[in-house]
Amino acid sequence: MKVEQDSGGPSELLAEAVRSGDPERIAAVATQHIWPLFNTAHAALLAAISPLPGATIGRYPVLQLVHPLAPVFARSTRPFTVHALNRYRRAGYEESLVLTMQMIGSRMSGDIGTALGYAHQLVARLRTEGPFDVPAADDPSWFFRHQIGTTHLMAGQTVAALREFGTARQIGEVIGSADAVRSAAGRAALTHAVRGAVDDAQRALDTATALPHPGPAYADAALGTERTAAALIDIARMRPERDRSVALLEALDTADVVWPFVMYARASHALADGRAGDALDAIAMSTVSHDVRAGTFASDAASALRITAHLALGEVNAARRALETATVHGTLTRVAEIRLALHEADPIRAHARQVALTAAELSPAQWAEVTLLAAWRESLAGEVSDELAHRTADLAASPGNRRAFTGVPATVIDAVLDRLPESARASFTARIDGLPLGAPPTPRPRLTPREYQVLRALIDHDNRADMAAALGVSTNTVKTQLRSLYRKLGATSKNEALTSAARLALLPSGR
Repeated sequence: MKVEQDSGGPSELLAEAVRSGDPERIAAVATQHIWPLFNTAHAALLAAISPLPGATIGRYPVLQLVHPLAPVFARSTRPFTVHALNRYRRAGYEESLVLTMQMIGSRMSGDIGTALGYAHQLVARLRTEGPFDVPAADDPSWFFRHQIGTTHLMAGQTVAALREFGTARQIGEVIGSADAVRSAAGRAALTHAVRGAVDDAQRALDTATALPHPGPAYADAALGTERTAAALIDIARMRPERDRSVALLEALDTADVVWPFVMYARASHALADGRAGDALDAIAMSTVSHDVRAGTFASDAASALRITAHLALGEVNAARRALETATVHGTLTRVAEIRLALHEADPIRAHARQVALTAAELSPAQWAEVTLLAAWRESLAGEVSDELAHRTADLAASPGNRRAFTGVPATVIDAVLDRLPESARASFTARIDGLPLGAPPTPRPRLTPREYQVLRALIDHDNRADMAAALGVSTNTVKTQLRSLYRKLGATSKNEALTSAARLALLPSGR
């Protein structure tokens, strides 16, 4: 769509208001024509409203949304309130535009649940339009759909997000808006990448990047989305260029909506390369910088990544605490819980957690991870079944599953190889060749009831005499039992024994 040049067009009206030097007039004109100015005269809009006094901006909530300091407003001690946007309904604003602004405002404040409510209202509103009402070139309906999809994506509802991005892209193609098509295709690529549908992600990304450079209103969001999608694709395929792709991502405290996916990419990359400490640092940096609420992708991803990182460091107790502090267990967290059970050498609990997950809940990436964890579970119980060994080999045939194999101990891969026919072993080995497979978790020793009693006494007492008195046995008996306990824990002192017991999650709850 071209910028209006006639004297009565929004751009000229804004220019006249700016020449007047009257802040109220500038704000009123910018607010009255917010969509055409945002869409086609973005630089002029920002130049006009940026110098306005804070008091003026405060009286025009819609300008707070598009102001360059909008992220600061959202994080301030006086957060943006979407209720203030109701005034635009009374002023005759189109209902869909008001709902979209309220949805975006809720997201900016970290309230994805409220944003979803506005998204549902907006979908219902858009359904009232005639089925053959072809949108005009300057129609914002693609933008509405794009923002609905983004809200679903941030809530972790990837299937619903793809539906909306597909609709936005189709509208963009009808009205001839390269910005609409590129924005929608890029965000679809990110959604596919998060799901682990790597080939679909690559196709969508290729569609987006083949289009002209996005306009000023959409450039930052579109390019940030595309970089994040590209990084996730490279990580999933374990490409050599993944280091460079991750280096190109936004800072962890970015205010853009891609921040949870930047966190996911950085932490996943670190875990795949055996840098669990760096993964925890990436999670901490992101979650401290943003309002992370339960029931969102950010919350689910942060919990799952924390559990996985702590397990990679051998910190089983910390992994369990990360699980317990997650108030809502999303699918990513529930898959990580299976991994925790395996690290605790508890295949029965791992199987129960796996059965509780339905196939409909799992994305392609999650399905691949659950399959590999099932092979791990069967290897703990004895041997991997022929059927599961073949499913594991089939997963390796897709380059997009390569990262998933980095979280599996090499002993599990050996168990799978033992069950494959000779004809399948060579191709399976070649497909995972060079991957940094995980080390087997430290086996959790089986303590006798008496050894558990000694361990608890060790916490509360500093010498054998006190322990013997507490347990009602002789000091020689305590000495013998301590020797057995220390041997199982690989310890030579009380401190080493307690440290090892904590790492192996053997200490009583609350210790």
